[in-house]
Amino acid sequence: MAGKRYAKKADKRNMYEETLRNLVTIMDKGTLPWSKGRLEGLGSPSPANFNTGKRYKGFNVINLLCISMENDFKSNFFITYNQALNVAGLNRKDKDLIEKSPLSGQKSVGHVTYWGCLTKDADGKPWFVIENGKKRTMPTPQEVKDEKLKQNWFLRDTAIFGFEQLDQEKIPQAWLEKRNMVEKTINKDMLNNQNDDVIIATAVKKMIDRLGVKVEHSPMTKTPCFKPSLDKICMPPKNMYEDNARYYHTLFHELTHATGASHRLDRESVRDYGMSDEVRAYEELVAELGGVFMAIELGTKPITIDNLQNHASYIKSWHSLLADNLNNGDCKILHKACSEAEKAVSFLLDGPELKNQKKMKVVKENDDNGLTP
Repeated sequence: MAGKRYAKKADKRNMYEETLRNLVTIMDKGTLPWSKGRLEGLGSPSPANFNTGKRYKGFNVINLLCISMENDFKSNFFITYNQALNVAGLNRKDKDLIEKSPLSGQKSVGHVTYWGCLTKDADGKPWFVIENGKKRTMPTPQEVKDEKLKQNWFLRDTAIFGFEQLDQEKIPQAWLEKRNMVEKTINKDMLNNQNDDVIIATAVKKMIDRLGVKVEHSPMTKTPCFKPSLDKICMPPKNMYEDNARYYHTLFHELTHATGASHRLDRESVRDYGMSDEVRAYEELVAELGGVFMAIELGTKPITIDNLQNHASYIKSWHSLLADNLNNGDCKILHKACSEAEKAVSFLLDGPELKNQKKMKVVKENDDNGLTP
């Protein structure tokens, strides 16, 4: 009898290297993987799973954006092999499975990572409960506490395929309609309308109020920045930007900087921002990724290739930082930056209490300078 099959453990360094190498390759061409316009991502404005409909997060977002650009995918949907079988109404016991599979003859374009967990009870035995005839192996936080369960988390990866690799004739029409992938519904919920800006502006105002940072708009401000000593973001007026997408991306970038203040997340790269070019480049990368993730969360357009000329100096600094780490064999820096950006976005969206209740530390700085976009 064949033993149970488990997902292969991810080789962390290889996964990190795969994504970092893809990003550096794209940056070598003078562009960024998140510069593809929002409406170009058919069916979903950001990388999402076609089977579950859920959006990917953090490191996986950057990885899949790189894969999408390298393969010239028009859709942001991805799927695993087993999920493709599920969508097609197949299972591994079906005859002629290879021919029936909607991914027949296709090769994986990359991998996504996810966290697995092994839970054991107080006696060291695998924990599970049966609910509605199905086995559940993931306990709730309350069950972990009440039953004194022990959990061992580990990183895994799984092969991924792009939506365009699917044989759509083998996909039920109901699934295509469900994911807005038929002509009449493609991106119908993503098209900008006159209410979009009002909704986004209201959400951003609430977020800024919860954060407690001062945002000052002035035509005298040439370079947007966050000033830690004053806990203030300086921005040019909104009407001075090429479009709303550029304005919000810049504001989200600065808000990400602000989350790193000592009385919030107390991010090391904010504390040591002026210590070296490498620290500065890293914090700017965190803020840029935070801007991308926030744009995805709130539904604003990402900056497009036309806007990248304003990012030239920063792209150069990020490229140098990432390429140096890649050449030195330390490929975890991008994953770390994605994780810190994701924490910043969660902090902004969830409106948590200040993690450090003591008075804000005063950072010595020239008030004409700050953390910039």
